[in-house]
Amino acid sequence: MRFIDFQNKDLAFTIFARPLDVDINCVPEHLQMELIELQADLVIKSKFNHIDLIDFYKFCLTEEKYKNLRIFSRNIISLFGSTYICEQFFSRMKYIKSKNRTRLTDENLENSIRVSISNIDADIESLAVQALDQPIQ
Repeated sequence: MRFIDFQNKDLAFTIFARPLDVDINCVPEHLQMELIELQADLVIKSKFNHIDLIDFYKFCLTEEKYKNLRIFSRNIISLFGSTYICEQFFSRMKYIKSKNRTRLTDENLENSIRVSISNIDADIESLAVQALDQPIQ
């Protein structure tokens, strides 16, 4: 899946990553009632911030009460090659799209996610030395 494909699934990712904050009027009808119940459940709300996102869907949402949300979450998770990659992506996206960064453009979100999941370690000392060696213009 390429980053451009993620833009097409932005609403689905938002529902998955932030089910307690999503605007009910924007979600598909088959998820609306379950999301209303979820957003009204104080016990589940308290667990959401203290548990991993994958575990939240696996252990906190019962199949009987949240059947459509569980199916929806499995579909989102299955987009990734492994649950680790999925957890890593959504954990970082949740941080990047936190309430403090709500004005992020799609391009900046894409770049922020690329940087956050990159395995490249920046050599800050070397970069600082190079910056000091540059003439001021």
